[in-house]
Amino acid sequence: MLDVIVSLIGVAIVAIMFIPVALAIKLTSRGPIFYRQEREGWGGRPFKLIKFRTMTADAEQQGAVWASPDDPRVTTVGKLLRRLYIDEFPQWWNVLKGEMSVVGPRPERPELSVQILDHVPNFRRRLRAKPGITGIAQINYRYTNTITEARNKLRHDVVYINAASLKLDLLLILRTFRRVWLFKGT
Repeated sequence: MLDVIVSLIGVAIVAIMFIPVALAIKLTSRGPIFYRQEREGWGGRPFKLIKFRTMTADAEQQGAVWASPDDPRVTTVGKLLRRLYIDEFPQWWNVLKGEMSVVGPRPERPELSVQILDHVPNFRRRLRAKPGITGIAQINYRYTNTITEARNKLRHDVVYINAASLKLDLLLILRTFRRVWLFKGT
């Protein structure tokens, strides 16, 4: 119920912001407004995550690459959208569709999961919960671009999975809003 209520509010915000964000993206770089990317969902089921596009249209010509805070593929408008977390807003649609939750482990790309699994055998434990827009790992790590960081994020995800509750979800949502309003994004 929390997912539905919060995501309906989120979709309303996306609707209000859509025209200015879409114009900013289209007027400053070529390519689509939205970026769709396959991710691993609950139990490993694939789904298409949707975000506002923040990178150049040809950012992944060489295949899947971990993003980083100073990624040269990010456009000027994309940097602002990321800093304000606006790029994440279309994921409310994924929540409404039941593919994601408001709180949970961040969904990973299947091809990067395979790389991580070579070094972190229990990485698939994250798939025991519906992936989320926010969570303990998302609050503590914006981007993961090393195996060590993936291992650390997994620890946070496992803590969440083992302690999941309405009270914890509400606390994490409040911490996320605080982070967004204080412009702590990258």
